[in-house]
Amino acid sequence: MSVRFGMALAVPSAERRTSRFNPMAAAARSKGRESSFPTLSEGMPVDAIHVVIEITAVVCYILVMIRMFFNGHFILGILSLPCICPLVAFVYGWIRSGDWNMRGLMMIWTIALIANVVLYNIQPPSYIPMERLQL
Repeated sequence: MSVRFGMALAVPSAERRTSRFNPMAAAARSKGRESSFPTLSEGMPVDAIHVVIEITAVVCYILVMIRMFFNGHFILGILSLPCICPLVAFVYGWIRSGDWNMRGLMMIWTIALIANVVLYNIQPPSYIPMERLQL
């Protein structure tokens, strides 16, 4: 059994962790293939943080879109649809944050976007295939 040393904790090697926590990965290893399934101890806490940050950003986006439509900015609301350009909602939300009394919401959305970019560069989520991460 090989041991990998991290932050002052000895962690069992990937072979042992994989077979213990992920039966699908253990079956793939027994057939001689390398598994791409994440194990419970490898990426789940970071993945949970990614999901919470992304859900926060989406909820903030939806709330800003609702404010845009309720305040009569239909053209900008249509331009801000997810398939066209959500950046318009972010910028216009900051421009109107004082008028619409949503500075706190825009601050939360900004922090969520910055945290998502920083965390993605530190540890990419395991639910995105590694082939997509290579530039």
